[in-house]
Amino acid sequence: MQSLLNSQDFEERRVTRRAQKLLAALKVRLEIYLNQQINILLLHGISKGLMTILALCRGCTRSQAANMFACFILLKKRQALRLHQSAPYKDILATPGPAFHE
Repeated sequence: MQSLLNSQDFEERRVTRRAQKLLAALKVRLEIYLNQQINILLLHGISKGLMTILALCRGCTRSQAANMFACFILLKKRQALRLHQSAPYKDILATPGPAFHE
């Protein structure tokens, strides 16, 4: 039983570290786009194509894409991101949430 709890705890820490790295990368990406003052379409104040799962997963393996998706969900849960999907199976857009800059 203890081994199972340790395993679950380890997995949770690993996913949390991954989510923190993703959030840091998203912050850098947002800063670059805002500093370059790119002409963008707005969706909740952020570029429509700036932070999408499809764009961030381009060139990734299935496993990496699945991890990216799990990190997006974790960051949404922590209110670091807002996620919007216009229809099932469409790309998921991420915009900064209330806790994005914390």
